[in-house]
Amino acid sequence: LSEWNLNQTGIAKIDAVGRVHRAVVWVEQGDDRIGYVARGVDQGFVDHGAIPLKEWDESIGDSAQEAWEALVLRDDIAFIDSSFVLIDPLSGEAISGMQLSIGDSILLIDVSNPGNEKEIQIAGILSETSNLFSSGIWLDGKVVEERFGGTLTRVYVSHGNGVESSELKEVLSDELSSEGVSVLVIEEEVLILQGLVFAILSIFQGYLALGLIVGIAGIGVVTVRSVSERSGQIGMLRALGYTRGMTRSSLLIEVSWVAVLGMLNGVFVAIGFHYAIYQRFWADQGVDFSIPVSVISWILIGGWFLVILASILPIKRAMDISPSAALRSID
Repeated sequence: LSEWNLNQTGIAKIDAVGRVHRAVVWVEQGDDRIGYVARGVDQGFVDHGAIPLKEWDESIGDSAQEAWEALVLRDDIAFIDSSFVLIDPLSGEAISGMQLSIGDSILLIDVSNPGNEKEIQIAGILSETSNLFSSGIWLDGKVVEERFGGTLTRVYVSHGNGVESSELKEVLSDELSSEGVSVLVIEEEVLILQGLVFAILSIFQGYLALGLIVGIAGIGVVTVRSVSERSGQIGMLRALGYTRGMTRSSLLIEVSWVAVLGMLNGVFVAIGFHYAIYQRFWADQGVDFSIPVSVISWILIGGWFLVILASILPIKRAMDISPSAALRSID
């Protein structure tokens, strides 16, 4: 921080700094070779959380933090982003162009000096979310800087709970803009992407709501058919002493049972799907798992009310069935 020429107010807002060096290298395994980005991290980057790992070689650490600590202490291991393990459904190949897994050895070759090469073992795979901002092969910063001529292209800065990201961005922009430094708030970039994802999910919710309405209308149609096909049975029950209220109650219970059971099945499947997505994408980010209980309750109550509303006319028709007329219609 002393090299940034910041005022004391700006320095006080920063609680951690992590440097990332970048170099372009050839990645070779067997007969396969691709050009890719190598990123080198320092101890400050690792101490403040680094990037979530999807999986790692447990021989280098029992936790993701220990694995990152091992990365900056060793020059023979690296972490890769998930594009090396994600398969393109069209081509059947890894999205990056080379399929790798933990334990594989690769050769990193300097693009400007092919004689400068280094063998590296894959020891971890970054989470899929890292592809949005930090794709690459991650190594110790000294290897990237000294061996492959990496340059400092990113400096990650964090702040304490009492500081707003926008405040720190303004301070750094004012102080460092003359040096050609561009300041971005990662949170804002993530929120933009999340907004796009939530917009797509809102479209799906609209389709699901339409499906719910169609299903409710279907229950009304089924109730109409049920009443018309069982008019003789209903008339016989009326002749045996069934009152209009008992007829109404029995049909309401039948319709409510079918509707509520169907909606509960949907709720349980939705919660299970929601939890699977949480475990896949959000658990490693430290996000708390939450269930929108109030929304689910309103859907159940509102759906049941609409089912009753759609069934009023056929139920009223069943209540108006005359026992004598119904019995005469029985063959």
